[in-house]
Amino acid sequence: MNETLAKPTVSFWPIIIAIGMGNFVAALSSTTVTIMLPVFMKDFLTDIVTVQWVITGYMLASGMVAPLIGYLADRLSLKRTYLSALIGFMITSFILGFAHSITALIGLRILQGCFGGMIFPLTMSLIYQIIDQERQAFALSIWSVSGVLAPTLGPTVAGILTDLLGWQWVFFFNIPFALLAAIVAVRFIPYYILENHTDQKFDYVGLLTAVVGTFCLLYVFSNITRWNFFSLKCLTLLATGLLFTAFFVYHELHCVAPLLNLSVLKYHNFAWSVVLLCVAQITMNASILVMPIYLQDILGYSTTMAAVILALGPLCVFFFVPVIGQLYHRINAKMLLYILFSVGCFSMLVHRQLDLTSTALFAAIAVLIRDLGVGSVTMPATNMGMEGMPLNVSSHASATSSWIRQCVVSLAIGLINTLITARTQYHLEQQPITTNAELSYNASYILAMHDLFGIIIFVAFLGLFAVSRMNTQKH
Repeated sequence: MNETLAKPTVSFWPIIIAIGMGNFVAALSSTTVTIMLPVFMKDFLTDIVTVQWVITGYMLASGMVAPLIGYLADRLSLKRTYLSALIGFMITSFILGFAHSITALIGLRILQGCFGGMIFPLTMSLIYQIIDQERQAFALSIWSVSGVLAPTLGPTVAGILTDLLGWQWVFFFNIPFALLAAIVAVRFIPYYILENHTDQKFDYVGLLTAVVGTFCLLYVFSNITRWNFFSLKCLTLLATGLLFTAFFVYHELHCVAPLLNLSVLKYHNFAWSVVLLCVAQITMNASILVMPIYLQDILGYSTTMAAVILALGPLCVFFFVPVIGQLYHRINAKMLLYILFSVGCFSMLVHRQLDLTSTALFAAIAVLIRDLGVGSVTMPATNMGMEGMPLNVSSHASATSSWIRQCVVSLAIGLINTLITARTQYHLEQQPITTNAELSYNASYILAMHDLFGIIIFVAFLGLFAVSRMNTQKH
């Protein structure tokens, strides 16, 4: 059937299960592999530079496929596109368990990234196209919780499965969740295609420029810590990426039937919500990238103890976000974002107090405050940005948000790693000559952390500015 602006009648909780499970399995796959890199190096007799492509390839594929999602959803329907992504994800997860070489493993992870990268924006689109508006905030909070739960449980589950059964079972572990999501989706997600999209011509120019531009940019950002930024290779790829991406944006804004409808950025709240979400993820990643090294290498905690410390925040958010979903329509949404992001800024001040004498409890509190602040922003920021968005462009809006955030976060991760490395070396050179090289390095790393979190505090204020530019919707 064709559908214009009317939402089909759906069963709320089955839809949430189908959406939540899909989001969970996609987030799980992107967080579990990191802990297995040493295992891959040993089993496939390769080095860290090669094995990191297991992560980098997945990330590149996820970013490159994002601009295609809006077209596929318009052409095939959200239901068929979502089911295709789940099925493709299941098949690649199964085959990954039988990878016999590092080349096969990397290739299959790139293919898996194409499907996994589609799931996140598709699940968001499903919420806004088929869930009644008064329940969207609560549905989005459950969706957010599924994304928080994955990085909380993922590394622990991956470690246990790898030790007991082998790394192959980490990929097999994805299959039951994806299968359950697909079964429920077949039964409960309605099939419909929005009008005026079935005869849309495919935008080949948009696809080519999006793939080349996104690949070049993400490739440079992913390798910025290992390359000389002013090397010919780096500058050439960066210039190519910027050129193709700029042309892609220009083409999509002037194309009659764009691959990715970037005109959704003209919606005021949506554009500023994307800025806010990018700042939130930059703030989160600054802590996520540094804290495991700080806890294990600097303070000397075991991997298990570090995992326990880092899990406190996400576990609390797991229970906190549904409360936000219930409160969203009862209090001023803009004030809620102000409060959450202010807490996030404060958490970076707390992070700057971490040093060689900090206790495990203080580190856990720093992570907890971070997650209660910027870690809880996703639901209200996304919902405030998507309110008022026409249904016929909602899939393009979620795909646009996903694509922009993927590029920005990839750049931020590269810059964060580069900054930490450079500032650690700088402070190490400023240290007085001592026979205790380990102590000197640890002290220098702490100072580099303080430099990083000082910069992130200023970045976080951009998030508060973005909130100030948003308009509260009347309910």
